[in-house]
This record gives sequence, structure tokens and C-alpha cells, in this order.
Amino acid sequence: MREIPALLESNHEVHLVAPHADEITTLPPSRRHALPNTMSRVNRVTVGQMRALRTVLRLRPDAVHIHDPELIPAGWVLRLSGMQVVYDAHEDFPAQFEQKEYLSRGARWAAAPLVRALMSLNDHVVSGVICATPDVAIRHRTARNRAVIANYPDLQEYDLQSSQIRDIEFIYVGAISEERGVLTMVEALSSTAAASELTLTLGGEVTPAGLCRVMEESPGWERVTYLGQIPSHDVASLLCRSQVGLVVLNNTPRYLTAYPTKLFEYMAAGCAFISSDFPIWRELASGVDCGLFIRPQDPVELAEAMLYLRNNPQIVVEMGARGRWLSEKKYSWRAEAQLMRDFYDRLPGQIPKSLPA
Repeated sequence: MREIPALLESNHEVHLVAPHADEITTLPPSRRHALPNTMSRVNRVTVGQMRALRTVLRLRPDAVHIHDPELIPAGWVLRLSGMQVVYDAHEDFPAQFEQKEYLSRGARWAAAPLVRALMSLNDHVVSGVICATPDVAIRHRTARNRAVIANYPDLQEYDLQSSQIRDIEFIYVGAISEERGVLTMVEALSSTAAASELTLTLGGEVTPAGLCRVMEESPGWERVTYLGQIPSHDVASLLCRSQVGLVVLNNTPRYLTAYPTKLFEYMAAGCAFISSDFPIWRELASGVDCGLFIRPQDPVELAEAMLYLRNNPQIVVEMGARGRWLSEKKYSWRAEAQLMRDFYDRLPGQIPKSLPA
């Protein structure tokens, strides 16, 4: 929710309509409109979308900033109601859709052209599209108003001065799923005899729920500390207590061109990192030795990298310092925030005074 402080600085009245909205302390309670977070996927797309739409129609804002592709139909309704609608494209959604594991391969193949057509039509309906990476911008090249604004961390949230003790050895905090490499991480802890010395801290929601049983049956699970879902405002302080962050996503097409938010967060927190070796990810840290890159889905190579860093604590400290330096130089939210304010200034009509996100 880094957009909220940036828009508040421009004297916009901002409301948040989202699950966990009540956790965002940068807004007063009257501007936080929490939606249920316990619904199934089907109910989220139907009932959840209607609740969000009803709330926004009641607020009657000048502009609406949508992050979730599931809310695109609601965005069209709001656009027809006379509101400016901004779609925030975090990833190449058509490519992401083709990797949805809960759909059969046949269903994905049949629906993929419709999804691509939907996204193309959305580019013409909404007032503008914010793209997280240049590759995502190519997907939305027909949008009438488009900008590339990366989701870099706000360094003010990562207070290294108050986090002198790094008592967490290896950590991953975020969405926990098989394609995000959780099985690789857990299996690494039992992949070699030496790996039994390693410990891992996990935080985040596990999807699908059945994956929990698979993880718990792995021999490496006994060396995992699972914290459950972490409130967004606690993530930065948790990472600042950590030595090494893991972002070992599987080799799937949508990750090959995506900017890894976790990588930027680890660097902001002064953590060394172990990352999947994707060309664009390696390029982001080119020339700065702030982490290790490994083959995706290789628990043994991950364990070897973890053991190397565990046995070389001074290297970990130096990598973390270089990562923080790189974050301050290239990958902080400050410059992106100004790009977003400029983007809103270019929207047709008046500059919006209220923005449900």
C-alpha cells in the first residue's frame, strides 16, 4: 500500500477498500473499508466483488485504483458511472492465467484467448494502466495512458538502526505456494546430512490449504518455524531481524519477466539473499555482490548455498550492506512515488480528490 502515503502527500483524500484494510494505520478508521478475507475463490470473485463495488459506489470517488484482475468487471461498471479508473498491472495476467494450477490444462487452453481479449479491451476502457515492469507495459501497449512504476520498497519502513540483532537465520515471508518454491525450501533442510544444521522461518498464507499437509510430511519441516500470516506493517521489522532472505520461485513463464518484490525487500532490510537464477533477476543486482543465485527447484543446490552463507557470517553482513546500498541508489519507492503522482496528474479531467485503492 505504498501508494497511499504518496497520494496523501499530494493532499488527496484516500480511502482503502480491501481485505485487511483495518491494518493500514496511515489512514483514519473512517477511510478504511475492510472486506471479508475468508471467502472461497468463487465467492471472492462474485460476492466479494459486489461488496467492493457497493462500497465504492457509496463513496462516489473521482478515481478508483484497482490492483486485482478479478475486479476488472467492477472497474468497468465504475468507469461507466463516470469515475476515472486506474488498473495496476503487477504481472502479465494472461501469462499468469495459463499457469493457474486449479484449472485443468484444457480449461486454461480454451480460456486463454478470452483472457487476452479481456485485458486488451480493459486497456481501452480504463483511464490508465500502471505497469510494474517494462515487459508488463508491452502487454498493455494499447492503453491510452500508461506508465511503468516499479513496486520498490519504501526505505523509511526499514529501520536498520533499531535492528542491531539479526536472530533469524533464513527467512521467507509472502504468499506460500508450490510455484513460489516452498517445497524446495523445506526439502533443502533435509537434502543433505549437513543441512540438518539449518533453520528456516516462514510467514504468509498457504495456498491451497492442502499444501500444509504436504509441507508437514517433509522431513525438513521440523526445522521450520511457521509464523502464519504476518500483518503487512510487521513485515519490514521482521526482515530487519533476518540474515538471509530466500526467493527461490519455480521456473514458470510469468516469473521470468517479473520484478521480484521479495528481492527488493530483502535488500532494503540489509539481508543477503538466495534467489532463483533468472536472467532479469540477476541483471537487477548486476555488478553488486549482494546475494547468491541458484537453479530453480533444486533443493540440494539451495542447501549448499544456505550452508555456505551460514558458515561465512562476515560475507552475509557484507552482502546485506551492499544490497542496502543498491536499494538506496536504485530500488527505493521515493522516485516511483513521484512518477505515480505525475501519472494521476495526466488523467483526463480534474485531478482526483479522493481515491479508493
